[in-house]
Amino acid sequence: MGKKQLSRLWDRYNENIIFDYTILPEEILNKGHIITYEPESVILLMGDEVEHIYFIKSGTVRGIRQFDNGNDFQYFECTSENGYVGLLELLARKERYAASLTAKTRVEMFQLDIAPVYDYIQNHVEALRAAVYVLARDFYRLSGSTGNYFYKDGLSRVACFLEEYYREHAQAQETVTIFQTYQDIAGKTAVSLRTAGRSIQALKEKGMLSSSRKRLTLSFGQYQKLSAFLNTYIK
Repeated sequence: MGKKQLSRLWDRYNENIIFDYTILPEEILNKGHIITYEPESVILLMGDEVEHIYFIKSGTVRGIRQFDNGNDFQYFECTSENGYVGLLELLARKERYAASLTAKTRVEMFQLDIAPVYDYIQNHVEALRAAVYVLARDFYRLSGSTGNYFYKDGLSRVACFLEEYYREHAQAQETVTIFQTYQDIAGKTAVSLRTAGRSIQALKEKGMLSSSRKRLTLSFGQYQKLSAFLNTYIK
C-alpha cells in the first residue's frame, strides 16, 4: 500500500474523530449529571473501581501515577479539547482506574455510568472508530515524552522536560518563560521535589537556565546548550 493510498484512506475515515459526550444518544445522556471540582480537589484515586466515564466541559485535570518509591508522575493533562477519563479502562476491560485524577483548575465534568457507554460504543462502529482514534492519538503523543524519562537520572529528566517545553512554546528564537512550578516539574518528570530543585539549580550553574521575577526562563542559546548536554550526558 503506497503512501498516497494510505492518505486517501485516512481522509475517507476522517469523519467523526472527536470522542465526547455529544456522540452519545439522549437516553444515555439523560442519566448523566454535571459535577464541579475546585482546584486541587481529588476526583478519583488510582485503583478505585471503575464505575463512571467523565467528559470535561471546562477546566484542566491532572492524571497522576504513584510509584512504590513515593514519587508521583504527572503523565497527562486533560481539558475540554481532549477531555475524557475512563475510556482507556473501558476499552481495556479493566476494573480499576490506572491513575489518580486531580483538578488543576476549577473543573466541570459530565459524569456517566460506564456500562451503557460501553454497550453503545461496541454496537456503533462510528463511536468505536472515534474512541480508538483518540486513544491512539494520545498514546502516540505520550510515547515521545514519557519514554524519554525511563532510563535517565533526575538531572537529565529535568533537562529533557525543559528542552521539550522550549520546543513546544518558543516562537522563532525567543526567550521562553516557563510557567511551571517546581512541583509541576517534579510531577511531570517522576522525581522528588528535592531532586527537581537540585537539578534546576545545577542547570542554572551550568548556564543552561535562568530565572526572572520568580519564573524560570530559557533563551534560545540555553536551549541549544540543553540539547547538546542531553546528547552527551548519559547516566
